[in-house]
Amino acid sequence: MTTTIRITDPVDLVKVVPYQLGYHPERSLVLIGLRRKQIGLVQRLDLPTLPRDCEAAADLMAGHLRKDGCTGAVLVLYEDTEGEGAVAAAALVARLQVGRFDLVEHVVVRDGHVYFGALAGRADRPVSGVLLPPDDQVPAVADYVAHGRRPAPSRGSLDERLAPEDDALSERVRLAAARLGVLRPVLGSRPKAMADWGAFLDVGDDAWFAGTLPSAAATARMCHSLRDLHLRDLVTAWLCPGTLELTAFDEDLRALAVEHLPAGRAWPEAYAAAGHSPAAGGVADDAPAARPRGGAGSRRRRAASSKPRRVVTAVAGPRTDEDDRLVERLCWLARHTPEVHASAVLSVLASVTWHLGDGTLTRVALDRALALDPGYRLALLIERMVELAIRPGRALSSTG
Repeated sequence: MTTTIRITDPVDLVKVVPYQLGYHPERSLVLIGLRRKQIGLVQRLDLPTLPRDCEAAADLMAGHLRKDGCTGAVLVLYEDTEGEGAVAAAALVARLQVGRFDLVEHVVVRDGHVYFGALAGRADRPVSGVLLPPDDQVPAVADYVAHGRRPAPSRGSLDERLAPEDDALSERVRLAAARLGVLRPVLGSRPKAMADWGAFLDVGDDAWFAGTLPSAAATARMCHSLRDLHLRDLVTAWLCPGTLELTAFDEDLRALAVEHLPAGRAWPEAYAAAGHSPAAGGVADDAPAARPRGGAGSRRRRAASSKPRRVVTAVAGPRTDEDDRLVERLCWLARHTPEVHASAVLSVLASVTWHLGDGTLTRVALDRALALDPGYRLALLIERMVELAIRPGRALSSTG
């Protein structure tokens, strides 16, 4: 399932960038890769200023673009003061030219305006720039808003999504986890833990957070169960379809997965063989493609900022309302997980967000996981995948 957004105005594309990254960037280089007319890898780096850092950033971003199979790009430069990103932009544009990438647009965002860089090779753009319109006046943003996706004010504010909760439930979870014990064998508790995971991951009801939260005992069992690496990897594989086949796990664990995990997300042949319907699971329908709306304001912006116009079909990735609810639940679990189990939960979350193309939340989760346990192997593996822009079988990702 994909969300298709047709964009003919570079100003509209700039408005989409925060929704792609998950937050409003500041002092940043953002490079949007294009595979023909589809968005590929979206990269963001803090704005470098030293010449050697600018060259290194250009090599890194162009290399990731090549690995992702992109042939074109859109460069969006975020500045606080005029000209502070000129050296970095020039280095990146030169590297793209050497790599024979098609630079479709080069724009600069500053003080709520979009300015059109001369490096894009167009002299007909207004020198005074174009005022960024409100979100509700940008058709390309409509699909994101319709799916409840709104960017955070800044990258730092995303930390709050994973910050530990200091509430009564977290304390009860900590006590329940302590009773389970760090060294207690996990295999014997697989059936109960898998049943807990099955109930937790059933996102058919979009009002879950308004209802009854999981008990402290169930939450502790889920966290504790991730010490069983086979169970952890099976839950991760179910959350990230296409990464591992069900046959990679032993027969008893496969049977528990089919019995307890909601049908419809992964391994449909296994569920069908067990007599379960693969239609369950609450996947939302695709939103219709957004189309440019009329109005004098939008006509003026298009006339001022897009001659000639290039159409970009932004494929926002096979991400659904179900995916968003799963991510939100895993964030909730991470906030209520005792520190001794947090690296495992955060690594599972990072696997899911990287699979969905959310590189920013992936890095936030990995930073916390590795701060708690610098040697946690799954976190280190995902971190390496992010550094190399290796994406597990999804069509869209961002490195933030």
